[in-house]
Amino acid sequence: MKIEDFGARAECLDALKRSGFTNVEEVVEFLEMLGSPPASTISGRWIKYFPEIVQQLKVRGFWTQKLESYWPDV
Repeated sequence: MKIEDFGARAECLDALKRSGFTNVEEVVEFLEMLGSPPASTISGRWIKYFPEIVQQLKVRGFWTQKLESYWPDV
């Protein structure tokens, strides 16, 4: 899925694009490789949008069991 079709606010999408993401699968792959906690290495450009990103990943069926194990309370 293209980042533009993700459903998040424009500011969030812009931050993801500036960080180099072009599709949602790249975001999921990055987060799965990253692990927890997100603040340790996620770009400052989009860490403030982390809850919104998680919400959209869940709504759109991209939230994996691995991500849930890292961030069960988000």
